[in-house]
Amino acid sequence: MKSTIIAIVGNSGTGKTHLSQYLGTRLGIPVIVSHTTRPRRENEVHGKDYFFIDRRQIPPREEMLTHTKYGGYEYFAMLGQIPATGRCVYVLDEKGLVTLRKQYEGRFRIVAVLLRSNPDMLFKRGISSERIVRDAERLQLPDKTYDAVIDNNGSLREFEERALHIINQLG
Repeated sequence: MKSTIIAIVGNSGTGKTHLSQYLGTRLGIPVIVSHTTRPRRENEVHGKDYFFIDRRQIPPREEMLTHTKYGGYEYFAMLGQIPATGRCVYVLDEKGLVTLRKQYEGRFRIVAVLLRSNPDMLFKRGISSERIVRDAERLQLPDKTYDAVIDNNGSLREFEERALHIINQLG
């Protein structure tokens, strides 16, 4: 049986990181931590949120699961991070999802989940208008591209319960 990648996509502040860590803690699903050349933000932990690297540490593309440039920085995960069996969770952008499916649909089972939040909720969560505008310029894929779409506009508990139910249904 091939490995399943639960690919989580969404704009800034929609809960991607929280959901990936929640699934890791609650269900024991390994989380694929991306590498990035962007600077570490306050409260981010190397190896938990991202592997923060220098551009000189970027490996050859054939060793990467996905690769994208966003906001002038590079983001990628390594093929070697995917477990041999079972499920894993991977947070990526829309371009990364398209690439993942194009290159690895036959090798891995890919379950795509889109997280959405309305702009008012994003402002309440402290997402800057600059990041919201930048996200509007991202590749926009139709909802039918995803196996599930989860709106995250309520409480954290509601979001976790809804997401857990949907992830368990998707297998």
